[in-house]
Amino acid sequence: MGPDRKTKAARILGYICVVAGALNLVLAGVLVLRDQTLMGFPLLLSGVGALTLGIIVLTRGEQKSRSGG
Repeated sequence: MGPDRKTKAARILGYICVVAGALNLVLAGVLVLRDQTLMGFPLLLSGVGALTLGIIVLTRGEQKSRSGG
């Protein structure tokens, strides 16, 4: 797999992680508003984790594409 394909795959995975993390955070917020905090806490943690991972993958993909490799 060439560097361009790796960068494109990293971007796609990064966007998927960001979207999944944002969705989890929204669902956790809805559950907290409905006073179901036991159900919302795991979604909150997984949302923060996925969002963080997505941001890291996107920034690393951008750094690799700028450096040329």
